[in-house]
Amino acid sequence: MKERYAITDMRKLANRMQFGIPEESSLGDGLGEGYGMLGQAGSGKLRVSVGQSKLAAKVAKKFKDRSYGTSGATSGLTSSLAFTPVQGIELSNPQANQFGGTQSTYFSETGTFSKIKRT
Repeated sequence: MKERYAITDMRKLANRMQFGIPEESSLGDGLGEGYGMLGQAGSGKLRVSVGQSKLAAKVAKKFKDRSYGTSGATSGLTSSLAFTPVQGIELSNPQANQFGGTQSTYFSETGTFSKIKRT
């Protein structure tokens, strides 16, 4: 159990620094996690290679294959108020185009009532 949680040789080298030599970091600008003596050529130990892991490549491929489109739903920031320069604020119905055909035939001026005979 002790070996399982003990510090590894790789972490020991990453924690150790040489005096007077700037440290190599993961981001390249000194702000990322430093490699310490791990990346040094003269140490004879493991060198760090920066590359994409298999899991990261698999996730990137799966994300690229899926097409994430919009669902057609509008966001909560849209409004049905229209600001016109002549009339000021005008309330418009955004769903008027969807129901325009059925409502116009029901309340049509040319349509008449039909007479039903009782039997």
